[in-house]
Amino acid sequence: MNETNFVEYMPDYLDLLNAFRKLGYNTSAAIADLTDNPYDAGASKCWITLKKGANVIDDIVISDNGRGMSQFELHKALIPASTGRIRKYHNELGFFGVGMVSAGLSLGNRIEVYTRGIDGDLYSYIDWEEKMFSNNPVNIVRKCTKDESETVLTPYLHGSETGSVIWISKTSIAQTRYESLMKQLEFHLGTTYHGLKDSYQVYINNEPVMPWDILESSKNAHLSDVQTFTVNKIVNGKRVEGVVSLQFSYIWSENQERKHPTIMGRTNENQGGALVRNGRTLTFGTMMGIAEKTPLHNALRFRVSYDNPDLDNLVFNINVQKDDCQVVDKDVWEWLQGAVKAYIKEQVRPLNKRYRASKSSQGRVSSIRPSGKKLPISVDRNKYVANHALTQRLCKIDVKTLSNATAVSILKELKTLADKTVKLAQDEEAKHLKTNETQSGATI
Repeated sequence: MNETNFVEYMPDYLDLLNAFRKLGYNTSAAIADLTDNPYDAGASKCWITLKKGANVIDDIVISDNGRGMSQFELHKALIPASTGRIRKYHNELGFFGVGMVSAGLSLGNRIEVYTRGIDGDLYSYIDWEEKMFSNNPVNIVRKCTKDESETVLTPYLHGSETGSVIWISKTSIAQTRYESLMKQLEFHLGTTYHGLKDSYQVYINNEPVMPWDILESSKNAHLSDVQTFTVNKIVNGKRVEGVVSLQFSYIWSENQERKHPTIMGRTNENQGGALVRNGRTLTFGTMMGIAEKTPLHNALRFRVSYDNPDLDNLVFNINVQKDDCQVVDKDVWEWLQGAVKAYIKEQVRPLNKRYRASKSSQGRVSSIRPSGKKLPISVDRNKYVANHALTQRLCKIDVKTLSNATAVSILKELKTLADKTVKLAQDEEAKHLKTNETQSGATI
């Protein structure tokens, strides 16, 4: 093949770049991928800042106190075909090594990188809209101006002598999603870096993210012992060894430690397993191809952990978006499948049965409550009785013979009866809630 034909068969830069920006990341997963890079650069802290605009989130800024990038590293960081790198450390977090471009451009059309490292203060950027017109793969790397160093690097590095600032702009994230995004991001990052809580702290808008244990180990209905499986294989003439650990839990329906109960509790999205490598949760809420999800198993949680990155793809195949995982090694899959089925049979189903029995013993449940939370019918009964008394009194009124004085008198009587109704209902509900609080949320 001559040089001309070789060039014709090379992928177009713009097509390649567009493919990277359309990999299908959700916002939380994309930000999590970008916050892996600081840890791999030796950072102990990472700050995420979301800047709200009039209609969209204008900017997403991710900064860290790592060692910064050299000129060569910065040049490679924004080139899609060169971003993937050979791991230098067995404890690095990156799975694919393409997060800067793919995750960054999925959040916004412009990525600016400011870094302070061995080669001083440097700057580079990539802008999708500019690339569409130029189709030029070259990204300029230059020294930061004095203004850039003073207004970007110095304040966003929070006193660190080295580090990087990733500034993403031209986003399309609606401002109306800000509050829900903040909650989801807290949950996602808290889960992602739970295993690194002693060495890596992430902040969102200068507030520390609370590490979240997906097994809820400190407060759950059941926590299993840790099981292990040893992988020992010869692949392409190379011996690959590693230990895979597995632990299960059955979580409570309520847990006061959940900061955002609606998204952190028993949901279909959270059901199942988390895959953890080197302390970093790669994905969670997946059954790993072992079984289909069912509402009956929403309380099931399990964590699969390993440290050797050589097991990537050999044993565990995770998609780029990191929202699903398949176990591709037959021996590990059979071990994991057997353990999951056994836990469902021995723990999940009996605990589900206990839960249904406890609900049944509490009596019927009323579905009428403004807050949307259900109360036992014993609590609501007084409301209905009182409301019925009001109805009976109103039915006795003869509006045809009603004088002004009589109307005022009856109105006062009804007002007194209504006040008693409200007071009685409030007292009964307060009593019910106080009883629940004394149980410390210990409801299966």
